Amino acid sequence: MSNVIDLFESRKKRPEPPTLEVLAEQCIDEISENWERFAKNNRLNDYFISSVPVWAQPKVNYLSDLNAISSIENKVNLALILHAPGTSSSSRLGWVAAFDVNGVQIETPIMMCEAYARCFNILLFLKLSRALTDHGISLS
Repeated sequence: MSNVIDLFESRKKRPEPPTLEVLAEQCIDEISENWERFAKNNRLNDYFISSVPVWAQPKVNYLSDLNAISSIENKVNLALILHAPGTSSSSRLGWVAAFDVNGVQIETPIMMCEAYARCFNILLFLKLSRALTDHGISLS
């Protein structure tokens, strides 16, 4: 005889969806790994363009063009929060970009320049948005 599967019991055993903070940390870790790998080969711009092909132009150097970065931020509806070095209460030594999701500020790691922080922020925003949607968590 075959085993009978109790669908009600199997649904109750589903793990809880990850929290926003856990998803954000997973996204940051994945982007950071790729960021470091491409930085070693001096190919960060290639990584950025390949990660946002719908919004990026292949011939633009996004890691040095704040206007081009701003254009993508506008296209993806990213409300930028930017912390410059030494301007916050923590006196950071580098640039940090962030955005707000459901009342929680999601920040990039400390970066060496504004353009890097903003490019990382775009990648994080898009990746986290996809992850939240995949887990049925609404963005507001």
